[in-house]
Amino acid sequence: MSRNLKSHIISLCRDFSMKTGFMERMTFSVYDYMFDPQQLFFLTNCLQETANVKGCCIEVGCAWGHTTAFMKKWMDVQGIEKDYIALDTFSGFVAGDTEYEVKYRSKVQRLDREFSFNKKTWFDHSLKLSKVESVTSIQTDVSNFDFDKVAPISFCLLDVDLYLPTMKCLPNIYRNMSDGGIIVVDDCRVDNIWDGSMQAYQEFMASMSAPQRIECGKLGVITKT
Repeated sequence: MSRNLKSHIISLCRDFSMKTGFMERMTFSVYDYMFDPQQLFFLTNCLQETANVKGCCIEVGCAWGHTTAFMKKWMDVQGIEKDYIALDTFSGFVAGDTEYEVKYRSKVQRLDREFSFNKKTWFDHSLKLSKVESVTSIQTDVSNFDFDKVAPISFCLLDVDLYLPTMKCLPNIYRNMSDGGIIVVDDCRVDNIWDGSMQAYQEFMASMSAPQRIECGKLGVITKT
């Protein structure tokens, strides 16, 4: 295919997307992070703080890989040479977890459709196209994942949104953290669709008689001591 023909087809597709809204976000979005700049800056600070802490970096709940790419690129620029492991179902939420949210936490049924348009092969290919290297992706239900297999852990971004998987993951992740390691739990804010993360974070901190620390409006922080 000639370059001119390829450019013409791409132009037609973009115009069609703009006029109809079909795949508009995928076509035109220039900021697809689920964190604002201040929150991304805080996450990179956590990576820097744990640079000399023994263990890998893990992202539990990585969706399509936007934050994965940013974090790993930042580590490369800073010369932080650690394994980066990304865990996700790559097919949306587990049915039992969304059913719990609807039945016991009064959330809307549409939760079962969130993040479902995804595949591990798409995630891996996206990172490859973006020249993001040395990320190990694992397709799993993180509630049942054996975190002993990736221990020790120096930094963890836990972003699985719902109460049950967050509640089940936290003790297992914390147990495998190195001293000085940091866990950041996303969506720790009340009265929003993902506030199951907040409830699980609060219960975990209470179980350890530890004070809560919420940064940047929604990032629950746990430091292993």
